[in-house]
Amino acid sequence: MYRLQTTSGTCEEKVTWRKRIGNEEVNVDVITVYNNASATCCLDKKKVQQLTNKMYHIFENQRGQLEGRCYGFDLERTGDTASSWAEINGIRLTRDATIAGFTKVQLHSIYRSIMKWDEEERCRSSGSESESDSDCDNSKPKRNNWIYAGSTVNFHGNCKLTCISSK
Repeated sequence: MYRLQTTSGTCEEKVTWRKRIGNEEVNVDVITVYNNASATCCLDKKKVQQLTNKMYHIFENQRGQLEGRCYGFDLERTGDTASSWAEINGIRLTRDATIAGFTKVQLHSIYRSIMKWDEEERCRSSGSESESDSDCDNSKPKRNNWIYAGSTVNFHGNCKLTCISSK
């Protein structure tokens, strides 16, 4: 078992929620960027070498990312959130967003059924029962009948890899 941890980079988690609204199936991505984060993964020697090579390439070129789906990262919870937002079709949900096929009222309703806080004011939107400061706490989408459709974790910038247990 290994732990990958940011050193001078960030970690991005994208959680996808799915729901049928009218005749359309809607996918909403909730993206959260963490300043300090870590993830665990089980790696064989070949994957350790691949990951180490990729980390070296990112360090040398000061750009690139480690894609979690390639290594099976399991994000460890962190409280150091840099930012969080929701998107439909790659378009950020804001008060002024225009997304084909949706009215402003529908977009606002979608946002409030997923995210804990209103888009501009830092006051709780409807159905926020958690006392945490996170923007999306996973219980709100579930309460509003959204279906979890998967998540990805990507590391950007420099990281360190540590063996935390051997098999």
